[in-house]
Amino acid sequence: MHFRLLTWFASGLLLLVFAAITTLVWRDREHELQIQLDQDAGRLQTAFAVAIGNLEQKMVALASLLAADPEVQQLFDQGRAAVLAEGGGAGGERAARARAALLARVEPQWHYMQTRFGVRQLQFHLGPGVLSFLRVHAPERYGDRMDGLRHIIEDTNRDRQPRAGFETGRVQSGVRGVVPVEISAADGTTRYIGSLEAGTAFTAQLGLLDRQLGAGFAVLLKPEHVESSVWREYRAGLRQKNGCDCYLEASSRPELKDWLGGLPLHAYHDQPISWLMHYGDSVLHISRIPLRDYLGVLDAKRAAVGSVLIWRDVGSLVQRHHQAQEALAGEALLGYGIAQMLLLWLLRDTQRRWKLQVEQKAVALNESEARFQLLLMGLGEGVYGVDLKGHATFINPAALRMLGINGQDVLGRDQHLLFHHHHADGRDYPHADCPIALTLADGRPRHEEEEWFWRQDGGGFPVALTVTPVLKNGARVGAVVVFQDISERQAHARQLRLLATTDSLTGAHNRRHFLQQLEQELARHQRYGEAAALLMLDLDHFKLVNDEFGHAAGDAVLKAFTASARHILRRSDHLGRLGGEEFAILLPDTNGEGARELAERLRQMIDDTPVETATGMVRYSVSIGVALFARGDSNADTILARADHALYRAKHSGRNRVEMEITEKQPL
Repeated sequence: MHFRLLTWFASGLLLLVFAAITTLVWRDREHELQIQLDQDAGRLQTAFAVAIGNLEQKMVALASLLAADPEVQQLFDQGRAAVLAEGGGAGGERAARARAALLARVEPQWHYMQTRFGVRQLQFHLGPGVLSFLRVHAPERYGDRMDGLRHIIEDTNRDRQPRAGFETGRVQSGVRGVVPVEISAADGTTRYIGSLEAGTAFTAQLGLLDRQLGAGFAVLLKPEHVESSVWREYRAGLRQKNGCDCYLEASSRPELKDWLGGLPLHAYHDQPISWLMHYGDSVLHISRIPLRDYLGVLDAKRAAVGSVLIWRDVGSLVQRHHQAQEALAGEALLGYGIAQMLLLWLLRDTQRRWKLQVEQKAVALNESEARFQLLLMGLGEGVYGVDLKGHATFINPAALRMLGINGQDVLGRDQHLLFHHHHADGRDYPHADCPIALTLADGRPRHEEEEWFWRQDGGGFPVALTVTPVLKNGARVGAVVVFQDISERQAHARQLRLLATTDSLTGAHNRRHFLQQLEQELARHQRYGEAAALLMLDLDHFKLVNDEFGHAAGDAVLKAFTASARHILRRSDHLGRLGGEEFAILLPDTNGEGARELAERLRQMIDDTPVETATGMVRYSVSIGVALFARGDSNADTILARADHALYRAKHSGRNRVEMEITEKQPL
C-alpha cells in the first residue's frame, strides 16, 4: 500500500514537473516567435525611415539645382515685383505674364523630373508667410495663401535655409524639399525672392521597398488632416474614407484595399502596434506606426497625421512554430510514458532536450541576426552605430568601402577622431560641434546636407548624413548614422552651372553670363573707382571663311581664336562670345595703356597664327574696339556702345586694327 501511494505520488510529482517544464518551453517558444516578429518589423521600419530620408535629400537636391538657374531666378524675381506692384495675391496682368514666362522656362525640367525622378509637385512661393506664385503641377491655381498650413515653406521663407519633410498642401500630400531662391544684384549683393518646392509621392518608394524587402508598405492619413488641408476638387482624386476611418495615400500592394473595405484593423491611437492576421492562405504580420509630418518631427508631442502600415507573409514561420509546438506536446506525452518506467533516464533525457532547445533558440537568434546583417550590408548608403561615448559598435561594407578602412580598425574606436576630425578646408572640427555628439547629448535626430569625412589614405569626400538616436527602455544608448558620398551630386551641379554659363562651341562665357560679369564689374568700378576696360572683337571677313572652307573650318577658327585669347589673358579677365564671330573681353584693373597693349598683342598673334583645318590652312584677322569704364556709365549698355563704336571705326578703317574710344571722363 505504501509503495503504491509512493508510486502515485512520484508519478503525480513527475507529471507536475514535466508539465511545468513543457509549459515553460511552450511559452519560451511563443516569446521567441514574438521577438523574431518584432525584430523583423523593426528592421522594416528602419528601412522605411532610411528610404524616406533619401527621398527628402533627393527633393532638396532637385529643387536646389533648379533654384540655381539664373534665368529662373530672374523670372521669379520679375513675378515677385509684379505681385507687389499689383496689390499682392494673384497680382494682375504683369504678374500673369511673369508667371507664364516662368512656367515656360521650367516646363522642360519639370517633365524630366517627373519621368526621371518621380517628382509630382513643383511650386514657387513668395514670402513672408506662404503665397503661392506658381504651381507647375497645377498652373491654373495660384495666388492663394497657405500661412499656418505649409509650415516647412514658412520656415524656409523666414530664415532662408533649405528643409525637407512630409507635409500636406492644397493639392496633395508628399515628401517635400524646399530651398530658398536668391538673385545677385548689380552691386554684388544678393536679394531674397522666395522659395522653390519639389515634392513627390510615396508610391514609387513603397514599391521599391516592397521589391527589395518582400513586404507590403502603405501610408494612411487621418481624415481631419486631409480634409482641413486639401482643396475639395483635389481631395476627390484620393481614395475615400473607409473602414479604418482614414485616407489611403499610397500602397505597394492592391490587397490593402480589401482590408480597408471589410476586414477589421486593430484599434490605433498613435502608438506603434503589431498583430497577426489570417488573409486567405497567408498569415500576415502587420505593423502600424505613427506617421509624423514636418511639424511632428520638430515637436514629438504633436499628434501624428497618419500612420504607416507594413505587412509581410509569415505563414511558413508560423507553420514551423505550430509544428514545433505540436511536436513538443507529443514529446511530452511520450516522455511521460517512458518516465513511468525509467525516471532517471527521463531526467537525463529532459536535460538533453532542454540543452537542445537552448541551442535551437541560439541558432534562431543567429539566423535573425544574419537577416539583419543581410539587410544592413546590402544597403548602398554607409551605416554605422555608436555608443554614448561615440565609439563605433557596427559598420556596414558600404561605409568601409567609402572610408577605405577595415572593420577591425573602426569598431570600438571614436569615429569622430577616426574620420570626422577636420572640416573640408583643413580646420579642426571640435568634437562638441559634431552633429553625432550633439544627438548623443540631447537625443534629437539631425540631418546635415554637407559634412566632410576623411579616408584612411588622407583624402576626403563630402557626405550628407542623418543621425538617429537609439533608445532602449526609454533611455539613450547610442545612435545610428546613415551617410552618402555626395561627390558625384556636387560634380553634377557644377557641370549644370558650367553648361548654363558657357558657350558650347568655344567654351567662352555665353552672352548672358558675360553681361552679368560686366554688370558686376561696373558696380565695383562705381563703388571703388578702380580702372577697367572692355574690348569688342570681330573676326574679319568670317563669312568668307565659311563660304570658302566650310562651316566646320569656321568652327575650328572660332575655337582657335578662343584658345589664342585665353593664352594671353589673365585669370581675372573674362572672355565672352556675344554671337556668331563677335566676342568681348572684360579686363578688370586695367587702364587705357594696358588695354591697348593687350589688344594689339592679341591682334598681332591672330594675324601671325593661321589655323590648320581639314579643308586647308586658314589665315584670318581680328578688328578690336577698346573702351574704358567711366564714372558716368549708368549701365553696361553704355560701355558696350562705346566699345562697339570703336570696333565700328576699326572695321571701317581697313580692319585688322585696334581703335580706342576715349571720353572726357576717363583717363588713359
